[in-house]
Amino acid sequence: MGVLFALGAVMLVTASTASAASKPPPPNSGQLFVPSSFELQGSNGYSIFVLGIPSRKGRPATVDLFAQKKHAGVYYSAPATVTETSIDADLGEVGEISVSFHRSGVAAIASPHCGQPVSFDSGSFEGKIDFHGEEGYTEAQATSVPGNIDFLLNGACGGFVTSGGSNPFSPGADLYLRNPALGAQFSVLKSRPGSPARFEASDREYRDGISIQRFAALVMPAAAFTYSPRLQTATVHPPAPFSGTAHFDRRKKANRRWSGDLAIDLPGRTGLPLTGHQLRAYLVRP
Repeated sequence: MGVLFALGAVMLVTASTASAASKPPPPNSGQLFVPSSFELQGSNGYSIFVLGIPSRKGRPATVDLFAQKKHAGVYYSAPATVTETSIDADLGEVGEISVSFHRSGVAAIASPHCGQPVSFDSGSFEGKIDFHGEEGYTEAQATSVPGNIDFLLNGACGGFVTSGGSNPFSPGADLYLRNPALGAQFSVLKSRPGSPARFEASDREYRDGISIQRFAALVMPAAAFTYSPRLQTATVHPPAPFSGTAHFDRRKKANRRWSGDLAIDLPGRTGLPLTGHQLRAYLVRP
């Protein structure tokens, strides 16, 4: 299973939950439904999407925040107080969100990559939005942001990568790690020896009651991942944002098959180790 599958699952659940919690008002009610989310631009090229999820079916309310730039990003989920028109959350060392929605009474239209267009009130969230990514990877401050559901709707369209098959006739290879605890996950996939390789890496942690998942997905040159024809050995040596090298050797004991000093710089977490005694590596046909 690719390491971004977990993030995809989180986004799909989030989309489903938010959709159920923010159903349009009954026909002829005279009101457009209030979006539960907004988007703003962070520094260093990051886009930041914020979603408030009210308590539902015994689950406490949360605020979910995605900060993303091209191939990498971070997902945060924190306890919050969420109503139809307000979001309040203390994000600890990374900031604070305390906003109320001010209706405009004018419809805005969101057109997702899949499904039908959705109408909602085009008003704005006003108050305090203050976000500071760890290690300074991005920052954003605002006092007024229009409601926006584009990211939420498109996140429900799918397209997340999974891997970890076992086709014995494939010339490709899929190397992935199993981590029994929170922390690093990693996979690399090739369709054949000379093709580019798709690298995925992520890291999960809890900090001050906040769930954090960092991730990156990149396409690298063929030389970044090489393997023997019968998948007995493999070497991973990708360029930045990775550093170091790792080697897989099936002939060794399970806890010694994966070795080296491979690491990656993720947003807010530089030098994340991708080797270690707690990680088990597997090399299979895709």
